[in-house]
Amino acid sequence: MRAMTRREPTPFAIALVFCAGCGLVWFEPGNAPDAGLDERVVALDADASSGEGPDVSDMNGADMAFEAQLADTREDTTDADPGPADCPPGYVPAPPNEPLRVDGFCLMIFEAKAARDENFDGVFAPNEVVATGCGPACEPLDAGSFAPISVAAGQPWRQVSQEEAKAACLSLGAGFDLISNAEWMAVARDIERTAANWSGGEIGEGRVAEGNTGEETARPSPLDVVDPSDAFDGAGDGSVPERRRVLQLSNGAAVWDFAGNVQEWVDWTLGGALGSSPSCPSVRLELPDVSCAALNDDDYNSADGTLTSEQGVGTFFGGSGGGARRGGQRFDASSGNAGIYAINLNRASSFRFASTGFRCVFREPR
Repeated sequence: MRAMTRREPTPFAIALVFCAGCGLVWFEPGNAPDAGLDERVVALDADASSGEGPDVSDMNGADMAFEAQLADTREDTTDADPGPADCPPGYVPAPPNEPLRVDGFCLMIFEAKAARDENFDGVFAPNEVVATGCGPACEPLDAGSFAPISVAAGQPWRQVSQEEAKAACLSLGAGFDLISNAEWMAVARDIERTAANWSGGEIGEGRVAEGNTGEETARPSPLDVVDPSDAFDGAGDGSVPERRRVLQLSNGAAVWDFAGNVQEWVDWTLGGALGSSPSCPSVRLELPDVSCAALNDDDYNSADGTLTSEQGVGTFFGGSGGGARRGGQRFDASSGNAGIYAINLNRASSFRFASTGFRCVFREPR
């Protein structure tokens, strides 16, 4: 496979699916996402440009609330928390976390999808996304020929190493990077402290939604997003709250598949070169039972400190591989390994697997 190198930071089109009306927008190639966003938006969907949304006549109160949260991803929510002045299309502002030393940043709404510039026009469009997220027979893609974009269409980009995921995010230009472990923890802590994510409707009541963990079918493929107005989309009929794929942030933004679908690579360091994760005993444990001198609670544990897989937050699996993966995968239903705090340290940064993907972030360049 051709070695991947960092591209020059020349922004190309990044597509965003508007969840209300399911419209798409892109930015014309060569225009940076911080130079007059509104003037360069090209609407691709008539419903989106007209402001029409999905039919909500059959929605219950919870579904309507989440539809409103999804619709908010197309609004300017950057005043809610400190962070980048504008999030790129397909990203939402993530709240900062002072104890974790994480400033506000922009987070991919969806797990990264692999897009190829089929027309050689500098535009990575939704119709150029690899539908399966990998090559024939799910062989790895030539990572240097694809760009990670945040759209509903397509299964997550998988069979990609941590090194390739890091390079792919960096290739998007200045400010883009693979999500760090600290940023993952900031998002997870925020999700934990948001009542809408708990099946009981109150913080600490029931379970935190895990999304697609194979509960509905045995070892299914990772899911794409067919209907962005359905927070369960493909992971159930809505009768089991834990199967909800959409998780809400405290600022009203919403993200897909942060707890399930595929595991996601994280960079152990925030910014700079790819950092190796600490070495810990290679054993699976409930989060409160972890004992590893190289870690502190802020690296992996819930804010509550007592949450386990019984509350749907995942488990800890140690190792000395150097690569860190967070979240769950689509066949974790029986093991309890899926969840917002699920962590796995047993693989090297060069490891590829059909149930491992990644997610990029954008930080205001300093």
